[in-house]
Amino acid sequence: MVLCTLVTGIAAAAPRPHLAPAESVNYVFASELGSGIYDLNGRSLQVYRLRPRHNWREATPGSPGLRFVVPVTVGFFDFSPLDIPGEGLPRRIDSLSIMPGIEVDVLLKDDWVMTPWVRAGVNLAEGASGALYSIGMGFGRERLWRGRVLRQRHELAVAGVAFRASLPGDRFVRLRQAAEMHYGSGLSWRGRELEYIPYALFDILIDPPAVPLTDGSKEPLRMELGMMLGTRPGLRLWRLPVPRLGLGYRFAGQLSGWHIAIGTQF
Repeated sequence: MVLCTLVTGIAAAAPRPHLAPAESVNYVFASELGSGIYDLNGRSLQVYRLRPRHNWREATPGSPGLRFVVPVTVGFFDFSPLDIPGEGLPRRIDSLSIMPGIEVDVLLKDDWVMTPWVRAGVNLAEGASGALYSIGMGFGRERLWRGRVLRQRHELAVAGVAFRASLPGDRFVRLRQAAEMHYGSGLSWRGRELEYIPYALFDILIDPPAVPLTDGSKEPLRMELGMMLGTRPGLRLWRLPVPRLGLGYRFAGQLSGWHIAIGTQF
């Protein structure tokens, strides 16, 4: 029912002029690049990513772990989180993508975990719908550093899209370095301590996808800084984990800007 409502909202969008394909497909890679500001047909599109997941098997020293993930992105035209106090939340969804996949965790030395993955799905938006895929390898670990939890992540990913109609496909390679630090606030509620989590991620894009604006240029480097709020242990609602919330700023040339950070950003 929810999915049908989202798709109906996209289909009901008013017709808009189209730019050249290379100027209007940047947003479809939000499942890989994360929440932030993208472009669709020459207009600013604020995209948010959720990453529901289910662990089928936890990794052990002698056996890899297996996890099912369903990254979902939703996008809103001409929206900024700073507009919420005056204008409220957007009333419709202008883009939607769903990209289920499998991740495998392999335990390595010094608390490192190797995680290969494969994902495939679809994106829905006026004039730019198609099939998505992603193949990658990540290395991450969590460890104590000066009494606080430090989480590190290093990734190499190849992602692509095959559009319907006359739009040509696109693909790119992404190298990512990311880290976040967990700080306890000393404030507790029902046995859960509130924590704040500054994070940073840096992407190098080889053959970056899509010239984002008519007078723009490809951006091979992207950086994001932000702050999340959460609890430890994490909150759950009807056995489902409640995502963390925060605010991040994406440095990405002409598409730089603020966005609401939901869940984990990497």
